[in-house]
Amino acid sequence: MDNRQAREILALYRPGSTDAADPQMAEALDLVKRDPELATWFQEHCAVYTAIRSKLKAIPVPPGLKRQIIVGQADYARIIPLPASAKILLAAAAIVLLTAVAWFTLGIGPSQNTFARFRDRMARSVQRADVPYMKMYSTSQADVLKYFADNQRPADFSLSKALQQLPAEGGSALTWNNHPVEMLCLHAGTETSGQHIDIWVFVMEKKYVPDAPGAAPQFTQVGNLMTASWSAGDKIYVLAGRGTGEDLKKYLD
Repeated sequence: MDNRQAREILALYRPGSTDAADPQMAEALDLVKRDPELATWFQEHCAVYTAIRSKLKAIPVPPGLKRQIIVGQADYARIIPLPASAKILLAAAAIVLLTAVAWFTLGIGPSQNTFARFRDRMARSVQRADVPYMKMYSTSQADVLKYFADNQRPADFSLSKALQQLPAEGGSALTWNNHPVEMLCLHAGTETSGQHIDIWVFVMEKKYVPDAPGAAPQFTQVGNLMTASWSAGDKIYVLAGRGTGEDLKKYLD
């Protein structure tokens, strides 16, 4: 099962239900634990489902509907009329639900294919403590580049001298909107507490977004991480790490 198939199945998932008992659903949920991008999408899907469910539950029940249903049980051919206001609310709820399914399953939301969407998705994917974001581990950048090549990810991108000198932690061959993305995790030092200081580099071809950043780095806070984004050649780069923009600038020379 790949990322696309999992999304089609999980689009039907209802939080708090017994859906996870279904074999296909269980397989898709297992992939969520191993795919950071899918995990972020799934979290958003559940949030939208919960919001829509809350809206539907807030719709007032038309007066006398319960009695009409009970009385109608004796005559299955009988049509129970609903007030015009209830019909409008139900129609609106159906439109919202269909729009949400289209948004998350087909990826047709108006802001889906933007650079900001890509940057935020990538930066947030490595902040989820419950989802492993690296698919291979190595202290050698050369090993990570070979892993990219072995997984049909072009490793022809270029890094600054400062980034090239850092030891690797590992990497992942990711996808975003079905486009290939390389994620390289680098070891930038150790805190006094002994905890590793990691920074992440995400690389994707520039042609996949209509609003790619320019050559000058753009600094944006995403969750707990500061990001620096820029374009070079036919690639776009996102560098993410803890700290400030000044902290990241030293890796861009």
